[in-house]
Amino acid sequence: MAIHYPENNLKILDYNRVLKTLNDIPTEDFLARVSDSYEVRLKGEGESKKPSEKFESSLLLGGKWYSIRVK
Repeated sequence: MAIHYPENNLKILDYNRVLKTLNDIPTEDFLARVSDSYEVRLKGEGESKKPSEKFESSLLLGGKWYSIRVK
């Protein structure tokens, strides 16, 4: 099944996921585990929270925003 829309009528919305707990894993350990598969970078002040590239996601952890990108 397929459908066609003009580009000016198409808007792709964010797809967000929420984890309520890290099961008592310290933040540093969680980031270290994530770093096995992703490049993790702390986002700077004023930097957009939304991902800017393909294969990039944003992560809010401990009140800080991180950029994570698949290795």
